[in-house]
Amino acid sequence: MSTQTEFNFNPRMDELTAGFVGREWLIETIDQVIAGDTDRYIVIVGEAGIGKSALCARLIRLGRVAAYHFCLAREGGTLEPLAFARSLSAQLANSLPGFGEQLINQAPMQKFDVTQEIGELHGGAVYGVYIDKFIVQTRSADHAFQVLVREPLRSWAATQPTSVRVVLLTDALDEAARLDRHPNIADLIDSARDLPDQVRWVLTSRPAGPFAMLPGQRQMLIDQSSGNLIDIGAYIDQALAEQTIRSALQQHGVDAAELRATLLDRSHGNFLYLKYVLQGLRDDCVAGRRPTAPAQLPIGLDQVYQEFLGRVLARKAQDDWRRMYRPVLGVLAVAQEPLSFESLATLSGANEQDASDVVEDLRQFLNVPLVGDAGMYQIYHASFADFLTDRQRNPAYWIDPL
Repeated sequence: MSTQTEFNFNPRMDELTAGFVGREWLIETIDQVIAGDTDRYIVIVGEAGIGKSALCARLIRLGRVAAYHFCLAREGGTLEPLAFARSLSAQLANSLPGFGEQLINQAPMQKFDVTQEIGELHGGAVYGVYIDKFIVQTRSADHAFQVLVREPLRSWAATQPTSVRVVLLTDALDEAARLDRHPNIADLIDSARDLPDQVRWVLTSRPAGPFAMLPGQRQMLIDQSSGNLIDIGAYIDQALAEQTIRSALQQHGVDAAELRATLLDRSHGNFLYLKYVLQGLRDDCVAGRRPTAPAQLPIGLDQVYQEFLGRVLARKAQDDWRRMYRPVLGVLAVAQEPLSFESLATLSGANEQDASDVVEDLRQFLNVPLVGDAGMYQIYHASFADFLTDRQRNPAYWIDPL
């Protein structure tokens, strides 16, 4: 199923699905809920780094989803409810035959100037739904969501068999709640309880997210559950089977079985931990360095962050943390949008050479443009920003977010 969105989430989904393994048991459960007659919401609940976003990307790539959205706290535009309504509407007009006609009925053509053509009706007739102008004219995000999504979807569903299913997916509902005003995206989703039976919502959230008010089923992704540990083991096996890693382990006399068991134990069931640690292992193997002994591997994701910062700063002058690294990371940790290099240097107060050194040294945990490319900078995963700004978890490198 082809969908389109005003946000280009494709690079993110490419990365999330690279090396994807497992989750068949969870996808089967989700499919059962979607096909069932009772629960119209299913919320996948799990801690940071356990693989919720990767699961969403996998479902989208499998063609299970008619429209989707990723809420990214450090890309503030993705948290805007008006943009959410617009994006879902455009995707539904592209993926559901006949939805565009219902949308035109809700947003009559004479109201708008020509600003954007979304696509074509299935059957060849071109339709123009001028969402940009409507967004400018609308009274609120609630109103936009009603006119662009809820009402046309209700009208569309009335023309379809009751067995038809339309899946709407939103990742990181907890991130959506960070918007400091209402309605937010979570509010809009809650307002859609009265959508027809054909419509199903697949949502993800950390445990503290705003999903308690929603009806439907909860599926807990628990780090030490048997299903999660089987998937974690498969992910480790896939990496250790790579020729470069396998040869390096043999060359340096590292017991692969011991390494596997240690990774399984010290990951605490967290895929993000493995992403970082296994990438470090690959880097060592490619460079011809001896791989880290299993007993020396970090324990848990926080220790990954702590040890990495410690290694970087051990090579630096004593005051470099306060002078360079803390200012640059502090800006990135609280930024609501990706930043240009010039903005990052200016806001942090660092000179451009120092700012460049910091982002290069910390590239592993940042989204950084390729060398020579102009681009935007941001922290790769929200768990790193949370670690940096949590004094109890991170007393050595704590950054005051205020």
